[in-house]
Amino acid sequence: MYDKKARKSQFIVTRILLLTQKGMKKVLMLLFAVSFFACENMKFSKVSGYVFDDETGEPVSGALVKLYDRYDSDSDETDENGYFSVSISSNSEAGEYEDSANIDFSVSKNGYKKYTDKFKGSYIDKKIDVFIEKE
Repeated sequence: MYDKKARKSQFIVTRILLLTQKGMKKVLMLLFAVSFFACENMKFSKVSGYVFDDETGEPVSGALVKLYDRYDSDSDETDENGYFSVSISSNSEAGEYEDSANIDFSVSKNGYKKYTDKFKGSYIDKKIDVFIEKE
């Protein structure tokens, strides 16, 4: 009699665990699908290139490069060749940006004048060389 009750209890526990696992699989699949479609619609704005000394033409290492808008920002420090790469998400909570949206870009380093620029639009992908002047 004890074996019958134990088997029945074990059967019930096993069924509950199986149902829970199947339910969790469905929840995880749903979360994966939602995140996949959310990422698919997300665009990124990217600016990459090199920073040079305006006077000598030599690469400037250690310059701080920033790309930002009202929703996101990224920064990078130029390497020994003056190379940088910055990117931000162009997907706002309010939906797609207007065509008149601004993305700000700046380069700064001690001993140099700050370089700033603005890019129009909600999505950019630019490769640029920046020449910064000494103070």
